[in-house]
Amino acid sequence: MITVKLVENVSEEINEIIDNEFNKFAKSNGVICDYKSFTFVAKEDENIVGVLTGHSYYNEIHIGDLIVKEEYRGKKIGSKLVNAVEKYYRDKG
Repeated sequence: MITVKLVENVSEEINEIIDNEFNKFAKSNGVICDYKSFTFVAKEDENIVGVLTGHSYYNEIHIGDLIVKEEYRGKKIGSKLVNAVEKYYRDKG
């Protein structure tokens, strides 16, 4: 019987299965993964006021976290971070 459950701590075994299967699927379909993490930071002077993290692979961008310090919310900083990601990756395929 197959069971499904939430796993809070991902083991090395699980990470290995993800990587292997992800790469096998990509290779068998002629896709170059080129998996890379990225972080964009918004600053006011030298103070970090916002952070955006994510991953790029295939020809896709996935945003993981978009954090803006509470006192800076409502000032379009999140939009500026997203726009920076779009601008950076626009011509990279």
